[in-house]
Amino acid sequence: MDSEAQGFGRAGAGGDAGDHYRVLFDLIDEGACIIERLPTGRDGLKDYRYIAVNKAMRALFSIDDISGRTIREAFPDAAESWYDDCDKVLETGEPARFERESVPRDMVLEMFLTRLSQEPPRLLAVMQDITKRRRAEEALRRSEERMRALVNASSDVIFRMSPDWQEMRRLDGHGHPADGEGPAERWMEEYIFPEDRPQVRMAIAHAIREGRVLELEHRVRRDDGKAGWTFTRAIPIFDADGAIIEWFGMAADVTERASARERQKLLNHELGHRLKNVLSLVQSIANQTFRQTGNLAEAAEIYNARLVSLGRATDILTETAWADASLHSLVQAGLVSVGDFSDRIRISGPDLDLAPQQALMLTLTLHELATNSLKYGALSNETGVVWLSWGASLDGREGRFALQWKESGGPAISEPAREGFGSRMIGRLLPASFQGRAESRYEADGFEFRLEAPLGEAVKLRG
Repeated sequence: MDSEAQGFGRAGAGGDAGDHYRVLFDLIDEGACIIERLPTGRDGLKDYRYIAVNKAMRALFSIDDISGRTIREAFPDAAESWYDDCDKVLETGEPARFERESVPRDMVLEMFLTRLSQEPPRLLAVMQDITKRRRAEEALRRSEERMRALVNASSDVIFRMSPDWQEMRRLDGHGHPADGEGPAERWMEEYIFPEDRPQVRMAIAHAIREGRVLELEHRVRRDDGKAGWTFTRAIPIFDADGAIIEWFGMAADVTERASARERQKLLNHELGHRLKNVLSLVQSIANQTFRQTGNLAEAAEIYNARLVSLGRATDILTETAWADASLHSLVQAGLVSVGDFSDRIRISGPDLDLAPQQALMLTLTLHELATNSLKYGALSNETGVVWLSWGASLDGREGRFALQWKESGGPAISEPAREGFGSRMIGRLLPASFQGRAESRYEADGFEFRLEAPLGEAVKLRG
């Protein structure tokens, strides 16, 4: 090779051949030069002299022809490693390709060196400015690093899809679905439940057809195999002709939100059911009150009092979102109509939890018992008292609940001739609600009522 290259190395020597090579040399698009190794100086520094410099190199560095000058003269800031690279190619005859950054000119050069001859020791250097390419690559690298940092910092799932969504090209699942490094064609079968696939496919087909953003909330199979909910948003990436070349998307885990929505739906349904029960109870109270009382004003007063008691019970249930209610709180609500006589009602019993329907019925029952006592019983005079007590027993296979209303010191009483709303509530509606039994006794010493029912859904021990 050196013998052929020597003719090119003589490009700077003049003559017809030299002129011919000079023309070819100047036609090269890349910057090029022929350099010759100089003897090492007394200072021990290496140097090379420019034998020929083509037009492209002069334009690249915005310089005049520097033929005859040395590298140290023309480029005093050149790194020492540059001279070492040149010497290595000169000594071994092996061509070399490398990159050099020209700090003063803020330029990155791709260099190619090859030996032209050993004597004289000459090299051909071809170079091109790759600054824009390297800067673009660096910008891309930094952008990818920022994107990777965003992916790592985000709890969202990041994914890429083929134009037709048949292939998932990458997935960073953060444990929501499992991560996927490479292309996956069975992603639909792996991540989407069978019953949800038609809805997902329909949304994808619409987004592809319209070339618009896909937004969809749907279930997904999590990494642990359980069902989760995700909100997916994917944007199409277009080429210069407007064709979709890829989809880039993010999916947020909205399992908690979906669960909360489902709980709210169930709560609304249950609340509607409870409201219907309350309205039915209000209607029943109205029918019984106005049907059995001839005096309209008196009936309205009785009806309003019953509604107040019912309203207090619903307030308690509303505070617990219509879950179980405290028996202590219900007793206070049921006895609100006898507030001035509260010191004559001796209350005792543990705090238990009552289910909503039973809470309403017991509150109305206590209201009726207190009202009747004010009119006809122990609270109708100055000396009578009432003992209201309850308890729970865990003896045997089934726990039992018992509540007692016992009056003493009141006037003589007798069993009413006809059954009114209060008697019907106490004797039939209340025990039926508790799935228990009730007993009313009209003793000479005073009225006594007792309710017995099993512990369970209607009555529960607290804690």
